[in-house]
Amino acid sequence: MTSRPTDTLELDFLALDEIAAEAPTPSAGLRASVLASRGGILPLAGLGPRLAAFLDLPAERAEALLRAVGDAGAAPWMDDRVRGVRLLHFEGGSRHAGADCGVVHVPAGTRYPLHRHLGDEWVFVLSGSAEEESTGEQWAPGDLCRRAAGSAHAFRALGNLPFVFAIVLREGVALEEPPAPPA
Repeated sequence: MTSRPTDTLELDFLALDEIAAEAPTPSAGLRASVLASRGGILPLAGLGPRLAAFLDLPAERAEALLRAVGDAGAAPWMDDRVRGVRLLHFEGGSRHAGADCGVVHVPAGTRYPLHRHLGDEWVFVLSGSAEEESTGEQWAPGDLCRRAAGSAHAFRALGNLPFVFAIVLREGVALEEPPAPPA
């Protein structure tokens, strides 16, 4: 398998901002009101084109993934090392050859323990929100985040919705602390 240089991938991901610029951005108050009014997963309409570009997949495959987000308890979702966290692995497009691509479902209120990125990681938030412990940085639907190889952080899913994100990960992650024991 061949892989593209990291700087080329980063430029491709940065191009997603151009796609995001095409859609109007709601005010913070409106966004918060809509998120608070939802009892389940926020409807993911509008994220399909950005998800397809992010994962280098056909639009139909990206839309199918968005439909699967609401059913994290079903196969082929798998349990993560962290209790309650579920993973859906799949092959990304050719741009991501050799990378681990998937969707991660973190239940509301769950803390993902301190972990180190062994390679670069790119995340595209689909639903819910989370906060990084060390910086207080928060992520919400539509946000695109990058963590460089060697970086480490922990985060907590906020609010009453699960924190769900698409991920492109090189080389995996190593937990720096044990996950919380079962309740």
